[in-house]
Amino acid sequence: MKNRIAVITGGLSGIGLASAKELTQIGHTVIIGSRRCNTKQVSSIQNSLGEKAVFHQLDVSDKKSVTSFTNQIEKEFGSAEILISSFDLWLKS
Repeated sequence: MKNRIAVITGGLSGIGLASAKELTQIGHTVIIGSRRCNTKQVSSIQNSLGEKAVFHQLDVSDKKSVTSFTNQIEKEFGSAEILISSFDLWLKS
């Protein structure tokens, strides 16, 4: 399987993180977008995933953040072939 570019929103925990681990293990580059980019947590995950994982700040509820995130991916990687949407969104009732 050729190296593909995968984008995972909400990839710092749960299903998103599990997906990132699987994809990096088979050689894909994984771009993880997360609202919470705690340096210690990101560093720990980066160490476990290796150089095939890249982290970017992303708040999916903020249009400017989404635009910036997608522009940065296009600039650095061209296009992504895999998208896993694994973020959680809390709405006020």
